[in-house]
Amino acid sequence: MNFMDLIDELFKQGLGELPVFYSRVSGLYLGNMVYERGKIYFKDNGLLAGVDEPPEPPDWNRHLVGMVCYRKLLRWESLSFFGLDYCELQSGPDPGFANSLKGMQNQYGDDLYYFIGSIYRAYYLMLDNGLLPVVLLHPINPKGDGHPGLAIGDLKSTYIGEDIEDKIRQDIRRGVERQMTLTIEEITENEIT
Repeated sequence: MNFMDLIDELFKQGLGELPVFYSRVSGLYLGNMVYERGKIYFKDNGLLAGVDEPPEPPDWNRHLVGMVCYRKLLRWESLSFFGLDYCELQSGPDPGFANSLKGMQNQYGDDLYYFIGSIYRAYYLMLDNGLLPVVLLHPINPKGDGHPGLAIGDLKSTYIGEDIEDKIRQDIRRGVERQMTLTIEEITENEIT
């Protein structure tokens, strides 16, 4: 599967609801994928405008938390999150960072490092444990499966500053909560059918 096919597949399943991060010579960008005029575009939200890129760009392979992917046969309908234990990595994660991921749990006893489940449940887990999860435009494969997804990194590794971290955390949480909220019409429609 080529990169644009992967983006298209993930977008059809909800990638547009997740914040995407990328950097260029001209700066750091955070926003969402949108569909306009028959094409998928990146729309920057402006939260990182004016933030200087760190002198040493982060080594994302050392600060990955997992991957977002789509698996039709899993019991949830959203995109899926695979924790770092299930990802093929080009180089090993930072040992201290990996150990901290192993200690992150939610109220249901899910461990982030070994997690496989709904992307939204994973985002709650990450946010509640102080991470800033963002989708990176880097394809990544799960161990053994071969069907790619996109890497998810912790934006805090870019050293963006606490004031902006709080705004980004609120923005990410609002996006996740929007997806976890059902309207009365959606509830009754499911009950009737």
